Amino acid sequence: MYKPKKFPNALSGSGYMMKSNIAKCLYRKGLETPFVNLEDIFITGLAREKCKDEGVVLRNSPRFHYMGRHLCLVKKYDILVHRLKKSQEMINVYDLLHKRLKCQTMDRNATSINVKIKRNKLEAVNTTITTEINNP
Repeated sequence: MYKPKKFPNALSGSGYMMKSNIAKCLYRKGLETPFVNLEDIFITGLAREKCKDEGVVLRNSPRFHYMGRHLCLVKKYDILVHRLKKSQEMINVYDLLHKRLKCQTMDRNATSINVKIKRNKLEAVNTTITTEINNP
């Protein structure tokens, strides 16, 4: 059981990018650390604190998207987009990045976006969707 009142600073657990020496240190120190069933806190918080001498730096990246993104906000340089639950969502991201889909903003306000998604080429399927997005 973790005794202190606060966990150390940590990153969201959807994905991490690090050098191999950092991964090895986190693994070794993780084996010596009492387990906490929150992998992001355990890896990038508790084990990381024991690897300070290895030069571990916590840094959030806009290329990792924990809460998911609206399809039309996904960019080709994104590393990870979390919470794509249906296979069609993954197909749509792939098609968007390969210019088989085109997004056109119809109406936008602070909390929602109404977007028309047009499938290019022979697939002339037009759909209009409304989804909630979080403003960064």
